[in-house]
Amino acid sequence: MTDDEHADETGDAVDEWDELDGDVGTPDTDPRHLDPAGDSVDVQRRHARAAIVDTALDDWEPSTGVEPAVARAQTRRAVEWLQEDGGRRTRVDFIAALADYSTLDTAEWWSRAVDPGLRMFSAFQLVEYTVATGEYRWIGE
Repeated sequence: MTDDEHADETGDAVDEWDELDGDVGTPDTDPRHLDPAGDSVDVQRRHARAAIVDTALDDWEPSTGVEPAVARAQTRRAVEWLQEDGGRRTRVDFIAALADYSTLDTAEWWSRAVDPGLRMFSAFQLVEYTVATGEYRWIGE
């Protein structure tokens, strides 16, 4: 018997995967969620999202008074957080979650790096921006 098998009442080897009903594991470990190359669907989705973000940021030339590399890096952090979170987030949410980890002061971090970057992603229809509520939401897939 293999490690994934055990004997049932009759003594026959039974594959544990066959016995389980419903959720048999996380998308990273459940073979039903793996593509032929062995990558999970979630891993593929993360790679695809990262490629989208890379392409958009590579093409963005921020002219906000902040070093472009810094603006891109801070925007990347904000977009990745927005992707992971999956919900609608406001300026206050972004500041509370991310601004303390920047070398820029909070006002400059938001107005010269993150907000312009998020609006650029909005122009590419990767982030939805709702003017009435000031909320951002990742919509790129």
